[in-house]
Amino acid sequence: MRQVLFLVAALNILQGQQSEPVKVPEPDVFGVMFYLDPSSHTITALPKEQAKSVGKAKAGFGSVSAVGSTQLSGISSSFRVPASDKSEFVFKVGGNVDPTSVKLYPCTQDKKKKFRQMDTVTIKNTGTFHATSTQTPISGVDVDIVKHGESSYKLVAKRLAPGEYAILMRADAVFTFSIQ
Repeated sequence: MRQVLFLVAALNILQGQQSEPVKVPEPDVFGVMFYLDPSSHTITALPKEQAKSVGKAKAGFGSVSAVGSTQLSGISSSFRVPASDKSEFVFKVGGNVDPTSVKLYPCTQDKKKKFRQMDTVTIKNTGTFHATSTQTPISGVDVDIVKHGESSYKLVAKRLAPGEYAILMRADAVFTFSIQ
C-alpha cells in the first residue's frame, strides 16, 4: 500500500511540473529567407541577390513562344548548404503575401558568361491580327510550406541534388544557396 501511495504522490508531483514548450527559431524581419541548420537549430540569412529578367523567344508560323527567366550574376552563391535528405528554410511574410507563392528553382550556370539563371514562366503568343497571349508559370522544385512557430513559415525541400538554387519570394527578393 505504501508503494501505491508513493507512486500516486510521484505522479502528482510530475503532473504539477509543466514543461516549457520548445521555442523554434524564428526570423525577426519580414521578407528575408533563412536557412534552418538541423544540427544546431539556428537560422542564418541567405544572401539576397540582384536579379535581372531576361527572355528567349522562338518564332513559328503564326505564333511566338518564349521562356521568361531570372538571371543572377556570378556562377555560384556564397552560401553553402550540405547535402541531406531535406533542406529547410524559414521566413516571415507581411501584409497580404501568400506564403505558398514562395518558389524554389534550380539554376543553370553559364561559366563562360559568369551568370546563373532560372526559368520562371513560359509565354505563347498566337494569331496574326487578333493576338492571344498565354503565360504559364514554371513551378520549380516541389516543396512543402508549413507553419513554423508563432509567426513564420518553413519551406522544406527533399533530396536536392548538388547544384545552385534560388528562392523567389517576390520579383525583387531572390535568395540563393548552393548544395554541396
